[in-house]
Amino acid sequence: MRQILFVCTGNIFRSLTAEYALRQALGLRPDLLVASAGTADHWYDVHPLISGHLHLRGIDVSRHRRRTLTADMLAPAVTVVAMSTDHRDFIAQSFGRRDVPPFTAPCGLGPAPLLALHRAAPAHAANALNAAKAANH
Repeated sequence: MRQILFVCTGNIFRSLTAEYALRQALGLRPDLLVASAGTADHWYDVHPLISGHLHLRGIDVSRHRRRTLTADMLAPAVTVVAMSTDHRDFIAQSFGRRDVPPFTAPCGLGPAPLLALHRAAPAHAANALNAAKAANH
């Protein structure tokens, strides 16, 4: 069985989205395992902005549970894709695996950071978070 692993920081935005979008695009494939993990060993929740955006595209991430990257996940047979250059560098420094391309490479682009939500759209993320907090009160 072939395996693809997407890696980002928290496993709640970039790698999560790549994992679920690829699964949806490929459909049921018993010959392929698509997964994701995060480099940071902290508890994170999927932001409602992300889960809502994916839900509108027919992707349900309500059962997603973040995973922390381990050496076992990086077996040589696993195709690993780093969601950003800093994740690629972390994998190389922490686990010695230097053949991991950043997400932009399969897209035909050069290595570049793929920003987290709070960096990519800080005002939008802050507004969405404030609206969610207000709705819960």
